[in-house]
Amino acid sequence: MFLFIVGTGRNGSKLLRSMLSQHPKFGILMESHYLPMLINKFENKEISAKVFYDHALEYYGSNNQRWLYTIAVYGNCRVSKLKTYIASEIKTSKVQSVADHHIDLARFIFGDQVLIFGDKTPSYGQYANKLHMAFKNARFIHLQRDGVFAAKSMTKHQGFVKIANGLSDYDQVAESHYKGKIAEFSDNPISLERAAELFNSLQSRTIKALSQVPQENILNIRYEELLTDPESKLEEISTFTNIYFSKFFKKKSAALVHSNAAQNMGKAFTRNRYMDLYNCVSEINNKQGYHKNFFNWYEDIKPYRRSTVFSLFYLLKFNWISRKIIAIYRSILRRS
Repeated sequence: MFLFIVGTGRNGSKLLRSMLSQHPKFGILMESHYLPMLINKFENKEISAKVFYDHALEYYGSNNQRWLYTIAVYGNCRVSKLKTYIASEIKTSKVQSVADHHIDLARFIFGDQVLIFGDKTPSYGQYANKLHMAFKNARFIHLQRDGVFAAKSMTKHQGFVKIANGLSDYDQVAESHYKGKIAEFSDNPISLERAAELFNSLQSRTIKALSQVPQENILNIRYEELLTDPESKLEEISTFTNIYFSKFFKKKSAALVHSNAAQNMGKAFTRNRYMDLYNCVSEINNKQGYHKNFFNWYEDIKPYRRSTVFSLFYLLKFNWISRKIIAIYRSILRRS
């Protein structure tokens, strides 16, 4: 089974990937970006490893770094090790489908002990129907979020700011990373209204593409509920993927949730400002089951509270010093 985590972006996909990565049977790649162009070009035809990696290595992040190396680093794989693997794959002249090349890449990065390989590229929701066919019954976790708050988060994210400034057709989000095109886009601040327009476009395309996938292959999860009831959402994912989640694993993964995140969202807007922005995203919000009285939910919510033991786990894993150590470790992986 191959698992895609999709949505608009700024909807909790990074959090969910971190939570699932605590489990030894899950190996979820960071955003790959290159699959839509390859699948559009080759569909299910078999291609050589050279053709696959020639395309994949031409994708860059908004920081103008080769994104395939970033994928490896976030999978705790040395860049030099990945380069050796790619050279070996090209030398053996392996020929197979785009999907199988991508799965082999994930298997190399995470190891054979993994049962569920996946990809956390939110924009892939727009290509869900094609990915479902290419990856032979792929499954999708569709993360949803109130459009007002998703839009606000987009205004603070360089990648989404560049996309909003540089693209008139949001169907080109994945392609914008090809050969570093996204780095050329302006990073001038965007308004909340502009971000809401981006949210509407991305989510409407995602909903349309997912409607063409068998519904038993889709699990819809609200980001807000992931914050307020993470263990219950993990249990749903366990059933969806048929992978056992122990009580300890669920508590450990739930400890990654910021317990005050939902409360902070409730303080982000005055009621009047929220309602002004809600009118910009109301059509998509209604399709997702969010309604005008949703703002009241933030005022009454009781955020998830970690136990003392798992609060300590959170502090040890994600305090300032740990983040610095992780950053240094990843920089070593990049250079080695």
